Amino acid sequence: MLSAISLVLAIAFFALGIAQRTIWSPPDTLVQQVEEQVTTPALLVDTSVLTYHEGAETLQVESDGPITVIVGRTHDLVGWLGETPYTVATAQSGAEVSTEVVEEGSAELPESFENDLWQDFHEGEGSLEIPMDLPNGTSVLVIGDGVSAAPSDVQVIWPNAAKYPLFGPFITAGFVLLFFAVLFLALGLANHRRKRGPQRATAKELTRSDRRAIAKGKAPLAIRGAEPEPSPESASADEPPAPEAEPSAPEDAQSSETTDDSKNKEDDENA
Repeated sequence: MLSAISLVLAIAFFALGIAQRTIWSPPDTLVQQVEEQVTTPALLVDTSVLTYHEGAETLQVESDGPITVIVGRTHDLVGWLGETPYTVATAQSGAEVSTEVVEEGSAELPESFENDLWQDFHEGEGSLEIPMDLPNGTSVLVIGDGVSAAPSDVQVIWPNAAKYPLFGPFITAGFVLLFFAVLFLALGLANHRRKRGPQRATAKELTRSDRRAIAKGKAPLAIRGAEPEPSPESASADEPPAPEAEPSAPEDAQSSETTDDSKNKEDDENA
């Protein structure tokens, strides 16, 4: 019984452990992305989005045209934009990325995007994927060609460190229960064999008095291994019938013979 219960529990824990790696597996990455369409020439990704999760992040930008990504301190980027309208993307704790259009004026972006204040600067066509690990107070400015709307397909990706939190405990518990199932099964088989015992009981060693009783045909029935004394009925049935005794002479004949013997004895004495 214990072996069966342990085996069922072991299978259940193995199934739970496998489910942790398959159907219940958390995503490999954590993603924050801009959900709304950007209509301004520049998109400022605030530090609250870039530091939403712990660890190093990766900025991924997709567009149909040229892409420029500028990394710098937030107040330096805002000062450089000046009176150019731009969209700022922020994220509150436990919420998705929200966007807000900031319109300081109608000025256009400067023709050159390079500046000595920037911490990093990237240019590309179609897509950009930039690994980074930015501290608080640092933001990212995403620009297209500087005239049309900035790219809207912007994602910040983090690797998910807590992938399978219960996989190890479930698999370990499964192996422990499987071991106990095998152990209980072995103990049960050994106990079953011990209870069965020998198929035939051994004979008891006879004492000297028992052997004498057997020789005289008076062995007690309590002696193990000794055959019981046959009953009178069975003995009479097995033995052949005894011969009949010869008929004895009549009493008068015996008395006459005694008288004749006494007379003959007296005659001999007189002679």
